[in-house]
Amino acid sequence: NASTEGQPGYKMFGGWSLSQIVPTDASANTETPLYFDGDTAAFTEDTTLYARWGTPRTITFNSNGGKENHPSQVVVEEFEMPITKVSETFGDETNAPTGKEFAGWAEGGTKQIIVRDGKKLPAGTITTLDAIWMGMETIDKGTQWKIGTTLESPNGNSKERKPIAVSFENSYLLSDHEVTYLEWKTVMKQQIGDFVDNVVLNDYEPMRYISWYEAIIYCNRKSVEDKLEPAYEITGCDWQTVKLNKNGSVKFDTVKCDFTKNGYRLPTEAEWECAARGSSRAQITDKYLTVIVGSTYEKWEEVGQELSKYGRAGNLDKPLNVMSLEPQNGYYDIFGNVHEWCWDNYENSYSSARNTNQAAFSGLDLYDATNITTNKVFRGGAYNSGLGGANANWQRITYRDTGNAPTVRLAELGFRVCRTVTP
Repeated sequence: NASTEGQPGYKMFGGWSLSQIVPTDASANTETPLYFDGDTAAFTEDTTLYARWGTPRTITFNSNGGKENHPSQVVVEEFEMPITKVSETFGDETNAPTGKEFAGWAEGGTKQIIVRDGKKLPAGTITTLDAIWMGMETIDKGTQWKIGTTLESPNGNSKERKPIAVSFENSYLLSDHEVTYLEWKTVMKQQIGDFVDNVVLNDYEPMRYISWYEAIIYCNRKSVEDKLEPAYEITGCDWQTVKLNKNGSVKFDTVKCDFTKNGYRLPTEAEWECAARGSSRAQITDKYLTVIVGSTYEKWEEVGQELSKYGRAGNLDKPLNVMSLEPQNGYYDIFGNVHEWCWDNYENSYSSARNTNQAAFSGLDLYDATNITTNKVFRGGAYNSGLGGANANWQRITYRDTGNAPTVRLAELGFRVCRTVTP
């Protein structure tokens, strides 16, 4: 009974439903059909299926770096519609920007992912979807990178107020996103329930409940998987086969980082902060992070406050999926979502003596494996950092505290990976 295409009142077939929809019942039109055209279903008894009809709209896909656009796809706006994986849409995934993988779809002209691979596009008015790619961003070696701050922190923390110039012997790559649960499972071949009770993560959340030791293991295993040279030399643990369990964190006797290797590793504090600063690298600034309560952006009114749409921290129950907001300086979630492990031992203040090597002021020089149990640095705000006072103090680029023991597993602590650029 659908009218003719192009005529007033034209409706497009939108799938099959088990219940009859009364055309005048607007609320009923929000029901998602059970079966779309081409789907198969098994029934054990006679069943009546009702055709669903909806107003057509056109979705135009832009490959955002691929070789061609997907042909426009007509869908009906009342229903969620499945989105095809990029490899099926554009052919070979080598069409992606060099070295990057498909991450999801964003509304045209933005970098904010609204639908992931294998998920459905929600009903709405979106007409263009851009493919978003994830990978690593390059920081070139050079001089006159400045980190630290001259500002007084809100809680009087003096451990970060020593500005320091940093240079790197090697250029490096820093991941543009926090490691996801899906990436973790793919490399480590373990579910979160194997080593943490009563926790459920979705594939696109940042991986958390991971100790510093366990993040190190992930880096080495991912290096092997990607045919790179592992950066870490570990003793006292078979990092290639060890399984995580509920009895506590995996531990090492010693670990050394070879910054000349091209494998994955944790960034140093200096590498993390220089990447986060981006164009501010030649200045001493004290950017504050976005504070989000629910879906409302709030300012934390302190000296140096800068409202940004690029990170999230505040009184949230859990982190958002990675790459849910737009990137800052090319990095998603660099200012929030979860705290991020760094390679460094925690020191009370930056050491100007360590400003010429890749470890910068880390307390762990290139091959130093001492003080393995010393507290390790974490950087960036977290979804549960809170608002105001000492908690909000976490929500700044320069924030440093006493770090965490390398065995600690926390709901708000994850990591992103780094690599040295080698000839």
